[in-house]
Amino acid sequence: MYYINKKRGGFVVLRKSDRKQIHKGLFKNKTQAREYAATKAQDQAILNPCKDHFVDAYEAFVLQRQEIASNPNTALTKSGLSGHVSDLNNRIKPYMQNVLLSEFKHQVMKQFLIKCSEEGHKFKRLQRTVKHIKAFLNVMKAEGKNPCLDMLKFDINTLYEIIPSDYEERFEKQTEVIDEKEVQKILVELNQDKDTNYKSALSFAMIVVLFLFGLRRSELKGLKPSHVDLENGVLNIKGIYIAKEGGYLRRTKNRGSFRQIDIDDNGIKFFTWYLGWLETNLPHHTWLFPSTRGGNPISDKALSNMMWRIYERMGLAELEWKKDHCVVISSPFKGSPTKTFRHRLATALIDAMNSEAGLTANYVKSVVGHTRFTTTQDRYGNHNSKIAKNKTLAKARAIGSVKLIS
Repeated sequence: MYYINKKRGGFVVLRKSDRKQIHKGLFKNKTQAREYAATKAQDQAILNPCKDHFVDAYEAFVLQRQEIASNPNTALTKSGLSGHVSDLNNRIKPYMQNVLLSEFKHQVMKQFLIKCSEEGHKFKRLQRTVKHIKAFLNVMKAEGKNPCLDMLKFDINTLYEIIPSDYEERFEKQTEVIDEKEVQKILVELNQDKDTNYKSALSFAMIVVLFLFGLRRSELKGLKPSHVDLENGVLNIKGIYIAKEGGYLRRTKNRGSFRQIDIDDNGIKFFTWYLGWLETNLPHHTWLFPSTRGGNPISDKALSNMMWRIYERMGLAELEWKKDHCVVISSPFKGSPTKTFRHRLATALIDAMNSEAGLTANYVKSVVGHTRFTTTQDRYGNHNSKIAKNKTLAKARAIGSVKLIS
């Protein structure tokens, strides 16, 4: 309906139909021009309500974006549109028939989400659906087809009481907690040739770090030898590694994920061996867990395959191997094969809070890398805090007495 153009050091808003300026003077910046264009578009929408059906408009929106994504020079990708396509086919088309775009308001959205929930769509999936609909509404707003501006402020979290089962399912454990004896068996198996076999050494080291620190996969991949401070006995989590987002990022999942985790005597002994092994075998490598090829850390696929092979050897998974990956037939460790160690650490720490005076709520959340203890508690347990004394020893007792280095 309107577009913005630069003119003599300022910005103007033009009507698409005849390319005429719709106001006097110039706007100092593009933001002012954009706000004016949006206001004019909304005024037009109120005076001339859009007769388009929501389903038709959303489908046209998806098709348009798919066409844009087909251009190799655009940042928009077809895979990035998969969520919009899924929403269109599985939720919007079935449950939004006969709804006009101009009639799409809070009550309509609310009834739509309730219907989706009744049909078995999970809360997390519906959160993404709301996000996609808001992106669509932003485009419609710019085109003057969406008079309900406050829809962009819609908050699905207000529906907890109406969709009661979803709140608990958001924190449902997706994997079983690995047993201390199972960890010990894995380490004994890998320990036999870790000094002579590259893959055994790398697998052994990753299992130990996952067991001791319960890191997220991206945090594990982002570790560098310089992040291990043996003098002060701490492991520094300073960033993450996500290949599809450009590699190493000096950010973490949340502000609580930037953290220092204490290393007990068992861990000091392990890191002394492993850093020495790295210096001997890969003296110039940047990463704590390097790839066998190139200068990057171990890839997601290689990490997953390595973990699943270990579980298969130990009788903890039944797999079907394809060319370069496996299909998990059965295993207690669903989803990411590294996540069970994170679950084990957090659960063990929370369970020990009643008996270990060194484990406070603040300490436990900081080890796990959460901003709030309520997040840790909701995901892994429901316990009260105690007064801090010897945190490192308490943590060591809580997670178990697995022998790391013989």
